[in-house]
Amino acid sequence: LLVSIILIFPSIIIAQPYFFKEYNIGVPANNRGWDLQSDEDGYTIATGSLCDGNHSCFALIRLDLEGNEIWKRVIDVFPNGFRQAPRNSILKDHEGNIVVAGDQFTGSNFRIFMMKFSSDGDSLWTQFYESPASKFARSLHLLENGDLLIHGDGDTTGMLHPNKTIIKTNSDGEVIWHKDYIDEFRASQHGNMEVLQTGELLMGYKTWTWTSNDPWMTLTKLSSEGEIIWTHVYYEDEWSLSLMRVRELANGNYMFISSRRNTETSTGIGPVVIPVIVTDTVGNVLHEKMLYHGNTATHVIDLEVDSDGNVIGIGAIFNEEIGDWIPWLYKLSPEGELIWERFITNEGHFFNQIFQFEALELNPYGDIAISMTTAGSEPNTPFNKDVGFLVLNSDGCLYPNCDTSLQYITTPVKEINQNTNFDLKAFPNPVNDMLHLTWSFPVKGNIQLINTIGIFEKEIEISNTEQSLEMNLSTLANGIYYLQVRDQDHFLIHQEKIIVIR
Repeated sequence: LLVSIILIFPSIIIAQPYFFKEYNIGVPANNRGWDLQSDEDGYTIATGSLCDGNHSCFALIRLDLEGNEIWKRVIDVFPNGFRQAPRNSILKDHEGNIVVAGDQFTGSNFRIFMMKFSSDGDSLWTQFYESPASKFARSLHLLENGDLLIHGDGDTTGMLHPNKTIIKTNSDGEVIWHKDYIDEFRASQHGNMEVLQTGELLMGYKTWTWTSNDPWMTLTKLSSEGEIIWTHVYYEDEWSLSLMRVRELANGNYMFISSRRNTETSTGIGPVVIPVIVTDTVGNVLHEKMLYHGNTATHVIDLEVDSDGNVIGIGAIFNEEIGDWIPWLYKLSPEGELIWERFITNEGHFFNQIFQFEALELNPYGDIAISMTTAGSEPNTPFNKDVGFLVLNSDGCLYPNCDTSLQYITTPVKEINQNTNFDLKAFPNPVNDMLHLTWSFPVKGNIQLINTIGIFEKEIEISNTEQSLEMNLSTLANGIYYLQVRDQDHFLIHQEKIIVIR
């Protein structure tokens, strides 16, 4: 109904656009779109980066609802810069200020920081927190009275001791209480914390025991003052490096998701499945579902609960045929049933030069906002990264009526490192059988034809004396393909779309 109103009465309600954009924070190394926060006026993205290859910094980027940059702040303290603001670590307080938690490496140790900025990006204060049990900030939470909770983990003793921390502060970042959690487990990693509707706390973790090298999946419930109420250990996660994520559902139950290699097969090497576990408020399992995604790794990255009580998640699927990762988006019912899933990638790029999802947010209009890391645009530097930002509708679509197949994002020409002096003509296009190619000057290298999921269909070497050739495409199926020209150093100097129609 809302969509219909937006389409019929655009002067009354402004439709929120669906888009993909990129941002460079102005430093010459890995800019990563770690986390984001949305509100009625736009978005704020918190990043992590290497400022000069030797030390770290992070940045805040403020955007309007169409993804246009309003302001940008790069926060750098040389020689020990702020390393990153991780997922679930940025929020707006009750006064409209922006609060960010992250971590800093001091040269000998890690410590957690929290910073507050005005709505215009002006720095208001910075606080630091030392802990023998934590070095990484994992999430930041705003309480109803304006107090803040920082959740952290990460062993700093060098002995793989348990490593969970909760720090409660007032609105100025001054510590009210600080608790480190040491229990019977050897180590805990890749988890998160939720503040429940009751004010209690829930932590979900991949936890290693002293007797096993394989992690278990654990939930720990705590009082609002950080006292442990119960801890439940679920089945052993027999092979995985994936994050574990837990969320409270609208009905008060808890859902947690991770990835797991199932070894219960005749060969001993089974498929990677994603366990989706729903428990009641005392940790009893109500529903257990398994999503299956092949025989190689699958990553679970972030989860959010939408206004209908369903769960939206992001992750990455390793595609064996392509040999690289595909960003993955999915929707689950409160019982863990798969409602839909989407796979999204760049149009015409190699998969290892595309992007990876980092964090998920559902904006006030019901849209799905995703921060990400994308391939950088500096010439011939595929490992330079930029901050990417994607907004989809509530069905996970960049375009109306998408389905479960790949959605393609058209990226700026600058990312392709095209040589603007290299003039190639491909005709006819659309083509039936024979494609004729001519180009402006000789180049030693090769011409490749790639389908829309990144698989090579044709590859022809060209010498430094040729300026034309013909490609027989009679064996190809109808559809879209990408013609790429690379020089002898494998740099991409030309790309264009070819359509085969018969």
